[in-house]
Amino acid sequence: MKMNEKKWIVGGASLAVLVGAVLIAFWIGREPPPDPRTATTEQTLDFLASDRFVNMSQDKKRRYLDQFLPDDDAPFITLSINPADIPPDRRQKLLENILPVITPKINQRFDEFEQMSPDQQTAHLDKIIDRLALYRQNNPAETITPRRMNTILQHMDPYLRARFRKHMPALMARMAARGVKPLKGMFDNLVKK
Repeated sequence: MKMNEKKWIVGGASLAVLVGAVLIAFWIGREPPPDPRTATTEQTLDFLASDRFVNMSQDKKRRYLDQFLPDDDAPFITLSINPADIPPDRRQKLLENILPVITPKINQRFDEFEQMSPDQQTAHLDKIIDRLALYRQNNPAETITPRRMNTILQHMDPYLRARFRKHMPALMARMAARGVKPLKGMFDNLVKK
């Protein structure tokens, strides 16, 4: 074998090893997000607060969040009743990462609510109230504080915040009609006085 042929073989083999190493590093660095069905809350929150989540496409983010924000549910309620022991800086990062993804879904829920008959609206509000009551029952030590609501409101776009203010009196009135006390201070910043 001539010296030139050896150089080409060694060069080609080196290039193949380098390409293989780059591909392996690329695939290892692209580990899938934690499976919401099997991941711990901590693992899921770590992922949602991470740059890995931020760097996903909007469609992939939405599909990931859809796994634990069911279609028949109020995504804002899920967001507002997350664990109370999340440190404020982490909660802020979660809101910054999640709200832009779920805002279209929240607006869709408002659009659907506005198209419902009064009886359907009442049934929908009852569903939300029941979810809040179940949360209270299962998490008596945790509360949806005014501070938490303020943090959420700060990360909403003005249009969405206005829609909450528009519809919050209906929720409050339905809670009163059912004899359910709202969480003290929870909706103060959403209801115009």
